[in-house]
Amino acid sequence: TKQVWLYESRTTVKDCGHILEDIYRGQLVSKSASKKMLNYLKQQQRRNKIPSGLPYGVKSANKTGEIRGYEHDAAFVFSDGADYIIVVMTQGDGNAIADIRRISRMVYQYFNK
Repeated sequence: TKQVWLYESRTTVKDCGHILEDIYRGQLVSKSASKKMLNYLKQQQRRNKIPSGLPYGVKSANKTGEIRGYEHDAAFVFSDGADYIIVVMTQGDGNAIADIRRISRMVYQYFNK
């Protein structure tokens, strides 16, 4: 049996985006499983990244990732202009969380002109 350690795990923004898209479309495992996954993401307690860049009252569902020098967030944003998926991954940036918020704000403004 091979053990897989966290530092060997790899993913990409594209991978995360595809998973979220399948959840949104109800195609990840099944429609009911996708709905449950989306509901879990809506209950995320860590809301200091993508959700913090959104105006008050805008609904989102997200999954964060944090480990030694990395800050990530992947989210659904449900806005008047569009529902969209946003994934931001950073490495070694002392301003990562502020940058993720800024990117979130810019993307929201793009879809809600």
